Amino acid sequence: MPLTEAAEKIRAAGAVAIVLPDAAELIAAGTAATLARALAAPDKTVHVFGPMGLPFGMRIDTEPLREFIVSFDTAHSPVRELRYERDQNRLNVILAPSDGRISRDDVEFRTGSLRYDLAIAVGVASPEAAQSALRRAPELFMEKPVVNLGADSQAQRFGEWNLIADASRGEYLPIVAWRLLSVLNALPQGSADASPLLAALIEATGHLRMPGTPAEALRIAADLLDRGAQVLPELAPGPERLRAAQLAARALARSRFDPARDITWSVLTPDDFQATGGEPRGLDTMRPELQRMLPYAGRIILLWQDPQSRRVHADLLLAGAPLEQAAGRAVLPAETYASFAEAEAAIVGLLGRNDGIQ
Repeated sequence: MPLTEAAEKIRAAGAVAIVLPDAAELIAAGTAATLARALAAPDKTVHVFGPMGLPFGMRIDTEPLREFIVSFDTAHSPVRELRYERDQNRLNVILAPSDGRISRDDVEFRTGSLRYDLAIAVGVASPEAAQSALRRAPELFMEKPVVNLGADSQAQRFGEWNLIADASRGEYLPIVAWRLLSVLNALPQGSADASPLLAALIEATGHLRMPGTPAEALRIAADLLDRGAQVLPELAPGPERLRAAQLAARALARSRFDPARDITWSVLTPDDFQATGGEPRGLDTMRPELQRMLPYAGRIILLWQDPQSRRVHADLLLAGAPLEQAAGRAVLPAETYASFAEAEAAIVGLLGRNDGIQ
């Protein structure tokens, strides 16, 4: 059975990558949080890839586990002997040239293969739905075996083991994850591990009141409560807060830092609003979320395109501004622009005039 086979592969894996979609919602986030904590062990490395700013205190990894390669061009710098020695906390690689000396230009340091044994996709409808999450490891789904925990019957079967929830049969993503953890003998214990999965289950089933909610969901909820899960408001943010976090994560994925001007440029397109169900009026809630995700940014300039007018607006967010207020937004000229390029050029022009943005 796929469930048993997937559990055996996960059990044998020494390094696992859990992948969330770029626009992860509470159901996928809560499921992944419990999975990551349940699988973590001294002999197993678990990394999570997804958007920043998710609930449950989830730690998102930005650097994948890779091999690193030191390469020598022996055609130009022949090497007679290679050895290494340990010096306190350092490993020194020593090269003895066979003739002359070794040129620095003939020594290259580069990344190698990913070191994960397995990937677990959680609520990822297709590989393309996690492009931003895997921007530093785009080959993961192609090179490594995938356990695909699909959120609904429309999800693509791109994994070697596809465990797809089918709501028409009373199946939901948290239930599929619970079954997997049961086979692994890794059911969550304690509030930190069990509460995220309970929050995901409550969200998926409409607080356990959705028509067709199976008895299995009620039994799982009761078991999670027995194991220490708590229903806390901060573990189940409302739709507005969740959309704000998703919008902020998409802006973060499109951000770039300009060191010369100490500015982080962030961008939101109409597609971002459509994908998250957000609207421009929700930006007052989104701006503090973006500031939380960029705590060391001195100034953030958020460029966003109105889905209706298609005009580009610009907001300035300042470090140290009150995060819990919409006043995290500072004043820029109340102009709109025809394109992102025009907006950026206009703002750079202001900066050129005695740093006109304050």
